[in-house]
Amino acid sequence: MKLQELLRHLAPVFVMLLISVAALAQPRIRVEPEELDFGNVDPGDIAEMGLIISNEGNENLVVARIAVAGRCFSTDNDGDFSLAGGEMIEINVFFEPEWARWWEGTLIINSNDPDFEEVIVNVLGEGWDDDMWWPPEPKDFGF
Repeated sequence: MKLQELLRHLAPVFVMLLISVAALAQPRIRVEPEELDFGNVDPGDIAEMGLIISNEGNENLVVARIAVAGRCFSTDNDGDFSLAGGEMIEINVFFEPEWARWWEGTLIINSNDPDFEEVIVNVLGEGWDDDMWWPPEPKDFGF
């Protein structure tokens, strides 16, 4: 078989191989943990937890924005950074309850990952005051 004929027969295989490689060459975001539960925090105190964003792909991951939806939650990083394949970053998320009650919100992470352009992380916590008075349990006197 001549070289030209061989190349003509193998051309579709090479094209499929190039398409497959191109499909694999993309950023892949991973966020851990998937939810941040701050538990009980005294009103006025600040609790802090770490959130890890990593790129499991082999192209640069661009995190364009990290937004916080929900009162009493904040972060020290609003996005606008990139991670090469295999890199990761830890951002800090804060919970500062204003008063005693249940609080919840979300972190919204926007990136160039074609499969997960928006990742949502639930954040929750309870403002808890140890000095709060709770009524006693009712007693059953059998009447």
